[in-house]
Amino acid sequence: EYRSQSPLYQAVIGGKDTLCVINETHERILAGKGVLAGALLDTSTGNVLGMLKVETLSFLELNLNTVETFRALCEWIAIALTIIL
Repeated sequence: EYRSQSPLYQAVIGGKDTLCVINETHERILAGKGVLAGALLDTSTGNVLGMLKVETLSFLELNLNTVETFRALCEWIAIALTIIL
């Protein structure tokens, strides 16, 4: 659980941003608690339904393709959640 004051919550939920530990600013926000984090965004309403976070990933697995796949997964999960909810 993350409080609304936490930098991670503010960046992902408030800012609807995708964070990746490769980016120096994102690395500080993730604070050793994850490699990737992204909002599950309902694009029809703009509401954030939650957050998906990858906590561990090997160095060789972290590349541009992985980040793009992660973004796509966030979108797909959000779509599935809007259908279920």
